[in-house]
Amino acid sequence: MRLQEAIKQKRFKSERHKAFLNIIWAHNLLTTWLEQRLKVEGLTMRQYNVLRILRGHYPEPMSMGDVKQRLLDRHSDLTRLISRLIDKGLVVRLDCPQDRRVVYVQITQSGLQLLSRLDVLENEIERHLGVLSEEEAAQLNALLDKICAAHEP
Repeated sequence: MRLQEAIKQKRFKSERHKAFLNIIWAHNLLTTWLEQRLKVEGLTMRQYNVLRILRGHYPEPMSMGDVKQRLLDRHSDLTRLISRLIDKGLVVRLDCPQDRRVVYVQITQSGLQLLSRLDVLENEIERHLGVLSEEEAAQLNALLDKICAAHEP
Protein backbone atom coordinates (compact mmCIF):
# COMPACT_ATOMS: atom_id res chain seq x y z
CA MET A 1 0.00 0.00 0.00
CA ARG A 2 1.34 3.40 -0.94
CA LEU A 3 1.74 6.10 1.68
CA GLN A 4 -0.99 8.30 0.17
CA GLU A 5 -3.51 5.46 0.43
CA ALA A 6 -2.39 4.38 3.88
CA ILE A 7 -2.73 7.78 5.50
CA LYS A 8 -5.44 9.04 3.13
CA GLN A 9 -3.52 12.14 2.11
CA LYS A 10 -3.22 13.24 -1.51
CA ARG A 11 -0.92 16.24 -1.19
CA PHE A 12 2.18 16.85 0.85
CA LYS A 13 3.99 20.04 1.77
CA SER A 14 6.95 18.94 -0.37
CA GLU A 15 8.60 15.82 -1.77
CA ARG A 16 11.03 15.96 1.18
CA HIS A 17 8.12 15.97 3.63
CA LYS A 18 6.58 13.02 1.80
CA ALA A 19 9.96 11.23 1.86
CA PHE A 20 10.20 11.79 5.61
CA LEU A 21 6.74 10.30 6.16
CA ASN A 22 7.54 7.43 3.78
CA ILE A 23 10.66 6.57 5.79
CA ILE A 24 8.62 6.49 9.00
CA TRP A 25 5.86 4.44 7.32
CA ALA A 26 8.33 1.89 5.90
CA HIS A 27 10.17 1.70 9.24
CA ASN A 28 6.92 0.96 11.06
CA LEU A 29 5.88 -1.73 8.57
CA LEU A 30 9.22 -3.54 8.70
CA THR A 31 9.61 -3.12 12.46
CA THR A 32 6.15 -4.52 13.15
CA TRP A 33 6.89 -7.52 10.93
CA LEU A 34 10.22 -8.21 12.66
CA GLU A 35 8.80 -7.71 16.17
CA GLN A 36 6.08 -10.27 15.46
CA ARG A 37 8.63 -12.80 14.22
CA LEU A 38 10.91 -12.30 17.22
CA LYS A 39 8.04 -12.38 19.74
CA VAL A 40 7.51 -16.06 18.91
CA GLU A 41 11.02 -16.71 20.26
CA GLY A 42 10.54 -14.43 23.27
CA LEU A 43 12.91 -11.75 22.00
CA THR A 44 12.67 -8.03 21.41
CA MET A 45 14.35 -6.32 18.49
CA ARG A 46 16.92 -4.80 20.84
CA GLN A 47 17.75 -8.19 22.35
CA TYR A 48 18.06 -9.65 18.85
CA ASN A 49 20.43 -6.84 17.92
CA VAL A 50 22.63 -7.53 20.97
CA LEU A 51 22.73 -11.27 20.23
CA ARG A 52 23.73 -10.63 16.60
CA ILE A 53 26.50 -8.28 17.73
CA LEU A 54 27.83 -10.88 20.18
CA ARG A 55 27.62 -13.67 17.59
CA GLY A 56 29.66 -11.53 15.20
CA HIS A 57 32.43 -11.30 17.79
CA TYR A 58 32.16 -14.92 19.02
CA PRO A 59 34.09 -16.72 20.50
CA GLU A 60 35.67 -13.64 22.04
CA PRO A 61 33.71 -11.82 24.74
CA MET A 62 32.93 -8.11 24.27
CA SER A 63 32.95 -5.27 26.74
CA MET A 64 29.60 -3.65 27.39
CA GLY A 65 31.01 -0.41 25.97
CA ASP A 66 31.92 -2.08 22.68
CA VAL A 67 28.46 -3.62 22.43
CA LYS A 68 26.81 -0.24 23.09
CA GLN A 69 28.82 1.38 20.27
CA ARG A 70 27.45 -1.15 17.78
CA LEU A 71 23.78 -1.00 18.79
CA LEU A 72 21.28 0.17 16.19
CA ASP A 73 19.36 1.87 19.01
CA ARG A 74 21.94 3.56 21.20
CA HIS A 75 19.26 4.81 23.59
CA SER A 76 18.72 1.28 24.86
CA ASP A 77 19.39 0.48 28.51
CA LEU A 78 22.11 -2.04 27.75
CA THR A 79 22.50 -3.21 31.35
CA ARG A 80 18.83 -4.17 31.52
CA LEU A 81 18.95 -5.78 28.06
CA ILE A 82 21.95 -7.90 29.04
CA SER A 83 20.36 -8.88 32.35
CA ARG A 84 17.29 -10.19 30.54
CA LEU A 85 19.44 -12.12 28.08
CA ILE A 86 21.40 -13.60 31.00
CA ASP A 87 18.13 -14.63 32.68
CA LYS A 88 17.15 -16.42 29.46
CA GLY A 89 20.52 -18.22 29.35
CA LEU A 90 21.47 -16.60 26.04
CA VAL A 91 24.38 -14.51 27.34
CA VAL A 92 26.92 -14.81 30.16
CA ARG A 93 28.56 -12.01 32.07
CA LEU A 94 32.32 -12.13 32.60
CA ASP A 95 34.19 -9.87 35.00
CA CYS A 96 37.51 -8.37 33.98
CA PRO A 97 40.22 -9.40 36.44
CA GLN A 98 42.37 -6.36 35.56
CA ASP A 99 39.63 -3.75 35.98
CA ARG A 100 36.54 -4.46 38.07
CA ARG A 101 34.68 -1.59 36.36
CA VAL A 102 34.81 -3.39 33.00
CA VAL A 103 32.21 -6.06 32.32
CA TYR A 104 32.40 -8.45 29.40
CA VAL A 105 29.54 -10.39 27.88
CA GLN A 106 29.53 -13.42 25.63
CA ILE A 107 26.80 -15.25 23.75
CA THR A 108 26.13 -18.79 24.99
CA GLN A 109 25.56 -21.93 22.95
CA SER A 110 21.83 -21.49 23.58
CA GLY A 111 22.06 -17.97 22.15
CA LEU A 112 23.94 -19.24 19.11
CA GLN A 113 21.34 -21.95 18.56
CA LEU A 114 18.51 -19.45 18.82
CA LEU A 115 20.14 -17.15 16.27
CA SER A 116 20.74 -20.12 14.01
CA ARG A 117 16.99 -20.79 14.04
CA LEU A 118 16.32 -17.12 13.35
CA ASP A 119 18.67 -17.01 10.37
CA VAL A 120 15.63 -17.76 8.20
CA LEU A 121 14.71 -14.12 8.81
CA GLU A 122 17.55 -13.16 6.47
CA ASN A 123 15.75 -14.86 3.57
CA GLU A 124 12.46 -13.25 4.58
CA ILE A 125 14.11 -9.83 4.69
CA GLU A 126 15.42 -10.46 1.17
CA ARG A 127 11.87 -11.31 0.11
CA HIS A 128 10.46 -8.12 1.69
CA LEU A 129 13.03 -6.00 -0.09
CA GLY A 130 12.95 -8.12 -3.23
CA VAL A 131 10.81 -5.47 -4.91
CA LEU A 132 14.06 -3.50 -5.23
CA SER A 133 16.79 -4.39 -7.69
CA GLU A 134 20.35 -4.51 -6.34
CA GLU A 135 20.96 -1.16 -8.02
CA GLU A 136 17.86 0.37 -6.42
CA ALA A 137 18.85 -1.02 -3.01
CA ALA A 138 22.33 0.49 -3.41
CA GLN A 139 20.77 3.83 -4.38
CA LEU A 140 18.44 3.70 -1.37
CA ASN A 141 21.39 2.90 0.90
CA ALA A 142 23.38 5.82 -0.50
CA LEU A 143 20.47 8.20 0.03
CA LEU A 144 19.85 6.99 3.59
CA ASP A 145 23.60 7.22 4.34
CA LYS A 146 23.52 10.79 3.08
CA ILE A 147 20.62 11.66 5.39
CA CYS A 148 22.30 10.00 8.37
CA ALA A 149 25.66 11.68 7.68
CA ALA A 150 23.97 15.08 7.76
CA HIS A 151 22.78 14.39 11.31
CA GLU A 152 25.98 13.05 12.84
CA PRO A 153 27.23 14.99 15.86
